[in-house]
Amino acid sequence: MSQNDVDLACSGGAVQYDGSITVSVAEDFDRNAWLDEAAAMYADRAAWKVGKVVAADDSSDLTSGVSFISDDGYYLRLDEFADTSEWGPVIVLSASGPCVRR
Repeated sequence: MSQNDVDLACSGGAVQYDGSITVSVAEDFDRNAWLDEAAAMYADRAAWKVGKVVAADDSSDLTSGVSFISDDGYYLRLDEFADTSEWGPVIVLSASGPCVRR
């Protein structure tokens, strides 16, 4: 597992959280099906928009990424990445929030 967190400066002294985490999963874990399930869980939730992504090179119609955007300015993205030499199969979760004063 790898994690990266940062606060980005916004105007007026506010900050925006931006972070990501890479999680290794079992070899037999169906990442594409899990992404589809995650998208379905948020599809009908009020105040959230869900976007699904497939392979950019049209090599597959399986879901390779899902984004969730809230009306309040929160953003979450889940991506299935190719297997890594260090961790094997992974999922990358990235998130950001709206600019707020702390």
